[in-house]
Amino acid sequence: MDERHFEIRVENSPTILSKIVQVIKRRRINIKRLLAYEEKDDRSLAKIEIILETDAEKARLIKTQLVKLVDVISII
Repeated sequence: MDERHFEIRVENSPTILSKIVQVIKRRRINIKRLLAYEEKDDRSLAKIEIILETDAEKARLIKTQLVKLVDVISII
């Protein structure tokens, strides 16, 4: 399996990290690394960087599901 890197820009809320992890957990995908921090310029926004061990198809499905979350602004 390959490593897939996601940078997710979100509205900074207490529950968003849990929601993102639940999407990944439902697909039974291993999280290799997770980093979450507030934006320097705007504390109402946060960035979450995740490295997953998965194939391209599952990574595409994860991205599709994450985009549907209300607090997610963008995914790179």
